[in-house]
This record gives sequence, structure tokens and C-alpha cells, in this order.
Amino acid sequence: MPSELLAECVQLAIAAIARDLVRAAGALASATMTATLDLLERRGWIRRVANPDDRRSTLIQITPDGRAAADQLLPGIRALEKSILSALTAGERADLLDLLAKILARAAEVAARQPEPLNGQRIRPARLGGRPQSSTPH
Repeated sequence: MPSELLAECVQLAIAAIARDLVRAAGALASATMTATLDLLERRGWIRRVANPDDRRSTLIQITPDGRAAADQLLPGIRALEKSILSALTAGERADLLDLLAKILARAAEVAARQPEPLNGQRIRPARLGGRPQSSTPH
């Protein structure tokens, strides 16, 4: 299995999982996202475009300079990925690729469905005035 395909699948899987986690759990504060996009925009790597389908949101487009920066960074990222994946045998890498493909397929299924409400409770740490967590389930 070509290492480029494996690396691309790893990147896609990580991006899809991160995107779904952020969407589902609000894991990335909007201020953090805004600050990151502001930085990328100041560098000329992205541009914000009004979403024609939803005026409440903004689309992000990569600019030619952003693409050039990504192209410049990718060889180093690929080298790092290759170094990390070298800990696995060829069979283990094939197994990883198969597992990531399953995860990607499932993530696509979940993303295509209507969101389900998350009815969990927020647990405040005791230092912030919440009750101490017990070691036994409720």
C-alpha cells in the first residue's frame, strides 16, 4: 500500500474526526477559531466569503498564497508522518488504513444525519464550585 495513500487517509481521518468532535461537543471555542482564522487571513492564506445559502455563516477559501504555504509545509509533514508510521510493520499499516477507512465511512454516515441533542450534564470541577466527583457511577 503506497505510503502517500496511507498518509492521506490518516490526515483525512484526523480532520474528519476533529471536525465532528468540534461540531458535536463544541470542543473548539469560537474565539479560538476566530483568532486562528484572523491569523491565517492576515498572512493572506485564507479569505472569508459570505455563505450564499446561510447569511449567519461564513465560508473559508484557501488563497493561492495559502496553497503555496501548504505545499511548502507538506514535505516536512510527510517526513514526520513517515517517521511516526515507521514504528508499524507493513501489515500493521494496512490494518490501520482499513480501520481508518471504517472510521471515515462511519463519520460520513453520522455527518449526513440530523444532529442529535446531547442531553448530558456539565460537570463543574469542585474548584469552580461544583460538587466533587465520586468514583462510583450515578
